[in-house]
Amino acid sequence: MTIIEATPPAWNMQEILAHVAARHNFTSQEVRGDVVNKKLTAARHEAMWTMRQVTWPDGKARYSYPQIGTFFKRDHTTGMSACKRHAERTKQK
Repeated sequence: MTIIEATPPAWNMQEILAHVAARHNFTSQEVRGDVVNKKLTAARHEAMWTMRQVTWPDGKARYSYPQIGTFFKRDHTTGMSACKRHAERTKQK
């Protein structure tokens, strides 16, 4: 089961972050922070990608790249790059 299948539609960004952080043995603060290392960056990318995959009933993304960027205190293009890199890393498009 993927994280999307396990993600209830009502989950907000903080809950998604906490779930992904726990899966990678990090705290939410670490994943959302400024530290850069391979494992932490992969967790951060997964969290951003997961947020982007959560949709409204009409199929549109619930969280925009600017919303995700703001949540992580980064530019929206960081969210775009993170989603692309995570998809490439996991072979999901």
